[in-house]
Amino acid sequence: MNGSLGIFALLQDGRGLTTQGLTFFAVLIRVGVLFSLLPFFSERNLPVLARVLLGLSVTVCLYPTLVQLGWIQPEASEVWGSTVWGLVSTVTKEVFLGLVLGFLSKLFFEAIQAAGEVMGTLMGFATASQFDPQTESQTQVLTRLQLALATLLFIAMDGHHLLLTAVMESFRYVGIGGVRFEGTTVESMIRLSGELLKTSLELSAPMILAMSLVFCTYAVFARALPQVNLLVLSMSMSASIGLVVMLLGAPHFQSAVSDLLGRMGHELGDFLRRLG
Repeated sequence: MNGSLGIFALLQDGRGLTTQGLTFFAVLIRVGVLFSLLPFFSERNLPVLARVLLGLSVTVCLYPTLVQLGWIQPEASEVWGSTVWGLVSTVTKEVFLGLVLGFLSKLFFEAIQAAGEVMGTLMGFATASQFDPQTESQTQVLTRLQLALATLLFIAMDGHHLLLTAVMESFRYVGIGGVRFEGTTVESMIRLSGELLKTSLELSAPMILAMSLVFCTYAVFARALPQVNLLVLSMSMSASIGLVVMLLGAPHFQSAVSDLLGRMGHELGDFLRRLG
């Protein structure tokens, strides 16, 4: 309610409906694109209309605060909104910034998903994959379990508040239409992707080590007892041993995932400073 009253007050401050409307539209573009990709907010089981209304509601609440803090200047829209090229250029930059930030946020959860795929394959769950409507692809049951646990940890760590803070802080570092895409930005994205790949391997390392020993044991038994049908025996044994390893490694998984998701705010802030 306060946000709505603040917007109506701003629209009547004498600067004109067009200036405020263009600025509000630019903010809505960035927030809307971000919410279409951000983890937890972009789930496909959340209706499209609900996501649109959520992005609009957040924009309504943020807009008066952003103007009051001076992170956006509505009068600047008189410059970039005066020509068609300036308007298209500004909207394109806002869409690009929203896509990049949303992509970087999803990378952290993709690292957890990649680790789950590796662990599930080693445990023999590759044949038990199901169609996941969230990713529109075949996903293993173990991967969905780990993503669910990671999402619960993310909420317990107030990660959803962290994402909302990142949305607001993006206007502090990068004003409307102020994106500057340089070579260091590409290097930063590549570096972050490499670090997340490394973290994914670290999450699955206990399972890789344990199952490597199990596979070596299978090889020894195959040579010593060729009459034993190891193909049938290995399916249940691999799954059982893998579940035991997961249970013993639960504290490590919780600590690693918490550290990984805790880095999200720092990495997004660093990336925004490079773009600004």
